Formats: sequence, C-alpha cells, structure tokens
Amino acid sequence: MRYRDLIDTGSGGYDIEHVIPSIYSRYRGHWSDQTSFEDERSWIGGLLLIPSRENRAIGKLTYEKKLPLYLKHNRLAASLNSAAYERDPAFHSFREVSNLPFQSYQEFAKRELYERQGLYEQIAEQVWSPERIKVEAGL
Repeated sequence: MRYRDLIDTGSGGYDIEHVIPSIYSRYRGHWSDQTSFEDERSWIGGLLLIPSRENRAIGKLTYEKKLPLYLKHNRLAASLNSAAYERDPAFHSFREVSNLPFQSYQEFAKRELYERQGLYEQIAEQVWSPERIKVEAGL
C-alpha cells in the first residue's frame, strides 16, 4: 500500500476507525466520565485504518456488530475476531516469529483497549527497533 492511497480522501481512501463507538452511555460502567472516555477511546490501541466507505457505514455500530466486518480488512483489524486465527497460516507464522500478544476480543471496552494499546506499543518497538533498522540498512 502506498502513502497516496492512504491519504486519498475520496471513496478509495482510508479512514481512522474507532473500535469503540462514540456513545458514552454504552460504556458508562467502564469509564468514570465522558471526558476520559472520549480521550481514551482515541488512543492508538482503539483505532484501525479501514477503507473510507466501510468506516462511514459501520462507525456507530456496536462492537459486536462491527466485529464480523473487521474480518474482511487488514490483519490488524481482522485480529480482533477469533475467526482470524483459524485459517491464516501466514498470520499464525507471523505471530510465532514476532512473539506479539495478538488476541481476539468478544467485547471491547477499557480493559481490552489497554491490552490492545500494549500490543501496538510492542509492534512499534519491533518496527522501529535500532537493531532491525541496522539490518534493513545493511549495517
């Protein structure tokens, strides 16, 4: 995927999808106030990059209704759904080699957001590790 494809704002572009919809009343039991809820639901661990046309169609759906739709997107989105772990040998191999704590979630609220945030932090550490960059640069 090329950068131009990602920033295209037309129907062929991509949007940031909030895994947790912006309906505080659904999550009142997980967050003490709406400000904390709004701030934390926008953490990178609660975000996905999916095609614009899809994001506009599913944005306000509950997580339970979004979950099956995530399967048809990139592996990071699909990894939220347990079915992604059943028949994808390449993903299975990647998980083994990377030792990243991917897991599916039947529900997604504060605890799951914090866990997913940790996963994204570990992905970033691997992608931008000085050792990996040296290898890629041939140093």
